Amino acid sequence: MGNSKKILFAGLFHETNTFVAETTALSDFAILRGEEMLSCAGDSSPLGGALEAAKNYGWTILSTVDFRASPGAMVEDEVVETFWREFENRAKPELAKGIDAIYLVLHGAMVSPSWLDVEGEILERIRNLPGAREIPIFGVFDLHANFTERMAKNSNCLVAYRENPHTDARHAAQHATALLERCFQAGRTPRTFWKHPPIMWPPTGTGTVSEPMLSLEILARQIEKESPDVWCANVVAGFSFADTPETGVSFVISTTGSETEAREELERAHAVAVRRYRGLRQGDRTGAGPPAGARRSCSGPAAAPGSGRFLLEGLWQRRQGGDPVRRRRDTCLRLCSNAQRQLPASKGA
Repeated sequence: MGNSKKILFAGLFHETNTFVAETTALSDFAILRGEEMLSCAGDSSPLGGALEAAKNYGWTILSTVDFRASPGAMVEDEVVETFWREFENRAKPELAKGIDAIYLVLHGAMVSPSWLDVEGEILERIRNLPGAREIPIFGVFDLHANFTERMAKNSNCLVAYRENPHTDARHAAQHATALLERCFQAGRTPRTFWKHPPIMWPPTGTGTVSEPMLSLEILARQIEKESPDVWCANVVAGFSFADTPETGVSFVISTTGSETEAREELERAHAVAVRRYRGLRQGDRTGAGPPAGARRSCSGPAAAPGSGRFLLEGLWQRRQGGDPVRRRRDTCLRLCSNAQRQLPASKGA
């Protein structure tokens, strides 16, 4: 074990609905510190899968802290600062002694009052720690992340789930560990490139066995197969119940190839997404399905009440002057209520 790779592990996981009036407090998080994280090894979680794979590769696991909470309202700033303080206190001594990589288990759609891009903020802080500038940062994140340019700039290879429902979360985490091992064996570290088209789908429009995600996931696997320098091509569906600048669909490629080639592949995915988006808009105009706000959330009542009224009411509360939202509020609410009554009942709704 003396010559094994030393990997720093951490986790930060929350899917934030910014339109819900309440907040998610520190007490709402399940927190594992230090060696407590090792109890997850082998379980069904992404962290459990990653730790199991790490042991199989013979890595030395340097566990720091893992924060997890159920999907819900805006995360209080105290959560972000507490996570960072505890992570930093454990990470700095290990960085000073020397480590080989950092592995993170993230959601990618956490929001707090001071940071609309919590994961991007944390990744940037990690990069700025003494000794962390050139260290590979790998990890796994949720398909419903609102991925950002800061996340891409401050990581080397983050792997998204490829299935929704998320039956492959553990597998995705292990795939990310396999890519990190490839990094060690090949002696090459990928860079991450990102593109964010102006497209946003409701959570129920992001199933990977149907369009538009089906075609995009097929394309991503094709890009990986055709381009040996592309280590990972992610289709990020986004989480539309978060009011942030980068909310929505994005594409993320980690590659050891040229930036030009990566940008070309991102443009390829962008073109397919735009075509699919226009097709869906045409379908809506011809009466295919209820308004987006009336569709049930995939994340359950903790993140988004099924009626969608919370979304419109949130927009109403944030109105400004003569915003058309105000003039159409009552009509929209009636429309959502009528559409909701037409939907089949779902468990837990």
